[in-house]
Amino acid sequence: MKQNSIKEPIKFQVFISMVNLKERKVNKIDLGIFRDRETAREAATDYINNLSKGDWQFHSFKFVQREMNKKMFDIFNKEQEKKGLPKLKNRNIPLEFETIIKGE
Repeated sequence: MKQNSIKEPIKFQVFISMVNLKERKVNKIDLGIFRDRETAREAATDYINNLSKGDWQFHSFKFVQREMNKKMFDIFNKEQEKKGLPKLKNRNIPLEFETIIKGE
C-alpha cells in the first residue's frame, strides 16, 4: 500500500532581526506562530518587502519549529506512558524541551 506523500503541516514561529546602522543596534521582532513553514516564509518575506527604507535594515530571519510531527508525538507519548508520566494532549513542543530542539 502506497503512503500518502502529502506532509502534514507543522507550526513554525518566525523571528526577524533588524539592524539600525546609525545607532548600531539590533532589534529582534517576533512575527508570531504560523500554521506551516510556507506560510511563515511568506509572512517573513512580506514583512521584509514592506519595510520603510529608514535607518533600519533587514539582517536575518529564523524559523523555530513549534510543533512535533505525528510520528514524534506518538513516540513521545509512548515513552511518557512507559515512565508513568502524563501524556501530551497536543503536538505543541513543551517549553522544557525547546532548548534541546534548538541545540542550545
